[in-house]
Amino acid sequence: MSIGDAEVSPAVPLKDTLAVQPDGSAVPGNSTAMSGLSVIRAGSMAEALEAAKFCPFLVINGILDVSEMLDISDTAAQSTDAKPN
Repeated sequence: MSIGDAEVSPAVPLKDTLAVQPDGSAVPGNSTAMSGLSVIRAGSMAEALEAAKFCPFLVINGILDVSEMLDISDTAAQSTDAKPN
C-alpha cells in the first residue's frame, strides 16, 4: 500500500497555527513551524501506519502523527436538535 493509494484528501499544509482559548484570545498553538494533515482510508491502524511510511514529509525529516478520525456527525446533529429544559 502506498499513501497515494489510500489518500482520500490530499496533503493540506498548515503554517502559523494559533489556538483559540475559551476566553476568545488566540495564542501560538503549535511548537513546529509547519504542520498539516492528510486523510487516508485504511482498514486498520496497522494499514494506516504502513501507508504513512511513504509520506513525502518524512523525506525532509518531518514527523507524522497517525490518528483515527472519529465520526461525530450524529453527536453534533443530536446536540443541535436538543431543546433546553
